[in-house]
Amino acid sequence: MAEGLFNFLISKNPGLSDKFQAISAGIAATEGEPASSNAKNVLFDTWGIDISSHSAKNVNANIIKDAFLILTMTRAHKERIIDKYPFAGSKTHVLKEFIKNNGASKLVKSSFDISDPFGGSYKIYKSCSLEIKEVMDKLIAKLEKEFL
Repeated sequence: MAEGLFNFLISKNPGLSDKFQAISAGIAATEGEPASSNAKNVLFDTWGIDISSHSAKNVNANIIKDAFLILTMTRAHKERIIDKYPFAGSKTHVLKEFIKNNGASKLVKSSFDISDPFGGSYKIYKSCSLEIKEVMDKLIAKLEKEFL
């Protein structure tokens, strides 16, 4: 959902849309699996975003090497990436930590993690998507400040 939301939102920003694109890769993804029905339905129902062509891919050295910035949903994901790819340490961040100086501190209670809705109901996916959308808005504001 984060990839779909980011790419949708960044496409509406002419100054950034040619500079940034999100590519999603999982720590324990099943390569080639489509997005879940709830993820597809929530993004389409809420914002008209079509992620039906999405297929899962695992994090690998090439993705890590080619990435300008690596943003994870959880601290555990960040740690696993840095453990496996130490050269990525300086460009790997937990998403909410990365944007915390742009007003995201209001978004977090006791954790910077965004829970994985995998296997959850439509309502759980919807709640997660709203949290991700709010954070993506802050991320794009930060990118505007730094790159425009």
